[in-house]
Amino acid sequence: MALTVNITSSNNSPTVGTQIALTANPSGQASGATLAYAWTVNGTAVSGTGSGITYTPSSAGKTTFGVTVTATTTGDTPTTETQSSTLDVTAVNKKFTGINATVSSSKTNGVVGDSITYLVAYTGAPEGSSATYAWYENDSSTPVAGQTDYQYVRQYGNAGTTKVHASVTLSAPGYDSATFFADDITVTIANNTMTPTMTLSPSATSVKEGVTYTVTANISGAPTGSTAKFAWTKNGTATSDTGNSVTDSSNNAGTVTWACTATVSANGYDDATTSANTSVTITAPDYDTGTVDYYHILPQRNSVFYQVGWWVMDLIQECVANGVDWTDPDTNKLKYADELRTVAKLVNEFDNVEIQESRNGWILGKDRIKSGKIYTW
Repeated sequence: MALTVNITSSNNSPTVGTQIALTANPSGQASGATLAYAWTVNGTAVSGTGSGITYTPSSAGKTTFGVTVTATTTGDTPTTETQSSTLDVTAVNKKFTGINATVSSSKTNGVVGDSITYLVAYTGAPEGSSATYAWYENDSSTPVAGQTDYQYVRQYGNAGTTKVHASVTLSAPGYDSATFFADDITVTIANNTMTPTMTLSPSATSVKEGVTYTVTANISGAPTGSTAKFAWTKNGTATSDTGNSVTDSSNNAGTVTWACTATVSANGYDDATTSANTSVTITAPDYDTGTVDYYHILPQRNSVFYQVGWWVMDLIQECVANGVDWTDPDTNKLKYADELRTVAKLVNEFDNVEIQESRNGWILGKDRIKSGKIYTW
C-alpha cells in the first residue's frame, strides 16, 4: 500500500486575526515507518516538523499550505516514501460590530441668519480605525456638497424646519469598511422680528385754500432691503394712494387729518405694521389785504362783473401750469398784484363770476379761471 497524505484545517474560512490549526493526515505508510513532516506557507518553508502547525492570517485572501511527509523504515530492507499535499484556506475580514453614531448641534432653535454647528461622533470602533463623513438634510440621499468633516457649520437664510443626519464610514486593518448612520436631529429656524416706526411729515402744516401740499411717510427701524405697502385715509376715509406720500389740495377751510398704515416686509423677518397720523390746517385766503380794483356787483343773483387786461389772465394761466399760487401775489412776488387779488376775491366770494379779458373780449367763468386754462381750453 502506497503512502498518501492530505491536509485538514480547523476553519477553511477564518476571519483575519483568528488562529487556525492545520493537520497533515498520512495513510498507507509501511508498518512501523517513521514519519517526518516539512511545511510550507505559500511556497515558503516554515518551522514545524510535526503533523500539525498553527497559523493566524493577518489579511484577507487565500493562503496555500503545503506539507511533505517522508515515511522511513529500517531493518533488513530499509524503505523511504515521500508524499506531498496542499490546502487552500481563504481568510475574510472582520465585521464592525457595536458601532454607535450620534449627531449633536450647538442649538435646536434659532432665527434666520444664525449659524449652527453640527458634530458627529461614534463609539465602539477598534483601535486604529479611521473614518470619513458625509452630511444629509431633510431625507435627501445626496450628501451636502463639500461637507466631509466630522463638523458641519450651516448658516440659515430662511425660516423652516431642517432635519440633519450624518454617516460615518469606518476602516481598520483586518475589517471590511462599513457605513453607519446617525439618527436625525431637527432644528427649527424662525424669522427675526422687527419694530419699525412711522412719522408723517407734511410739506406745510397750514396752507391756504386751493394750495397743493404733500404728506410723506417716513419709516425708521426697518432692516436694510425692506419694502413697505402703504394705505392712507383722509378724514377717516380710505384713499386710493399706495405710495409713501400723498399730494392734495382743498377749497374748504378747516382741518384735514391724514393717517397712514404701512406693512413692512424683509427677507428673514416677520411682516410688521406701523401707523401714524398728522393734520394740515386749510385757511381761507385773506383777499381783503391790499387794494383791489373796482368791479360791478349784481346782488339780485349774487353775480359780479369785472374787466381785466389779458396779461393778467396770461399770468394766472402761467402760475397754474407751474404750481404757483396766484391768489397770493404778495407772498409769491407776482406782478399785477391788485388785479390778481381782485380776481381771487371775486372767484372766492361770488357764485356767478363774469370776467372779461381784453385780448379777445371773452367772458370767463370762475371754473375756467380756477382751472388755469384761460387760452388753452
